[in-house]
Amino acid sequence: MTETERVYWALQQFMFAAKFAACCDNQSIYYNVFKPVSTVRIPNDVTFDIPEWDIFNQEGLMTAALNQMMTSLGACSIAVDEALSSRDGNSSFRNWQNNQNDLNSLR
Repeated sequence: MTETERVYWALQQFMFAAKFAACCDNQSIYYNVFKPVSTVRIPNDVTFDIPEWDIFNQEGLMTAALNQMMTSLGACSIAVDEALSSRDGNSSFRNWQNNQNDLNSLR
């Protein structure tokens, strides 16, 4: 996978998480869909059960959605930084102090 593809998929994950949080906030997705036992099936025959969440409410769903969004933002930032490191070398605060160009400011 190229750096461009990694950044693209990281941005896609962030946008999905942001859309999910927005849907939870406007209650297009309601917490009750997460309460019952769920079976997760991943290709290649991986299956596991998630137990019932009996003490889950809309506030908890919104908190989880925002946490997911922040986690995806962190992963997206890491993907961008790694792509820039691959292209332009590692960055640091010292680099920024010595050369305050747009690339070093971004990082």
